[in-house]
Amino acid sequence: MLTKKIALIDLFHYHIPMSSLHFDTIQPLPPGTECLPRKQAIQLAIEAGGWMVSPDTATITKDFRLESFQAAMNFINIIGSLAMAQKYYPAIALEDSKITIALSSPEVKGLSKNDFVMAAKITHLL
Repeated sequence: MLTKKIALIDLFHYHIPMSSLHFDTIQPLPPGTECLPRKQAIQLAIEAGGWMVSPDTATITKDFRLESFQAAMNFINIIGSLAMAQKYYPAIALEDSKITIALSSPEVKGLSKNDFVMAAKITHLL
């Protein structure tokens, strides 16, 4: 019997099997596309590799810790190449060897499936 409760945040420290989202491609969003509901966003964030959904369901984020600053820079360059190929440009912050990536779809004022496809592609790079 498990005697210690595990906080939701702790679940993201364990390996989470990914779905096939990383095989999908980023699609143009037709006018009038609505943002995803929170429940669906949370499910897709888990499938994309344990990304965190913001409280307002407008952004997903994930921190990546690499072994060195140089490794982090190399990873950012790989993400940049992926972003250019997909025509989807994430927000990337770098602090020492920690990278924080934020994804959102401003055109829907929230999250679309594209955000989770890109998240899965980024997660799959490691």
